[in-house]
Amino acid sequence: VAKEAAPRLCDFKPQNIANTAWAFAVADVLAPQLFGPAFAARCEALPLDHEGLRQLHQWQLWLAERGLASPLSAPFSDRCRNAFVSGGVHVSKLQREVVSSLSRLGLSVEEEVLIESGYSLDAVIETAALASPSRWMGPPTSSARSPAVRRS
Repeated sequence: VAKEAAPRLCDFKPQNIANTAWAFAVADVLAPQLFGPAFAARCEALPLDHEGLRQLHQWQLWLAERGLASPLSAPFSDRCRNAFVSGGVHVSKLQREVVSSLSRLGLSVEEEVLIESGYSLDAVIETAALASPSRWMGPPTSSARSPAVRRS
């Protein structure tokens, strides 16, 4: 797919280019022949909407997880992240109930904590119950990743 798409980047409409990057990230397929300087130039030349910018931010997060640099310029990357962060959060009834229950147990709970990547964590709990001070960070609102415990 990448081999066929690379020479046709100039034909990609805004949403097509964002969908392509996002799909490769979701499939966990690297395609350096597609996602290079020509891809970056095309992205930055197109009038991408809010959703397209959000998808490109998620694609950049995936690249960073792989230890790869994004070909997008820093100002454009910032636009993508800002679109991702500005999406707002939806607090579910279940989340409210969990946070309330944890608080009643005497735990210190921070709700909707924005992390550097732009994801919002549903709840962060400070605890000394483990061998060293730790933070339990509930599932990110926009990610399917599992909960994490980080030692402070």
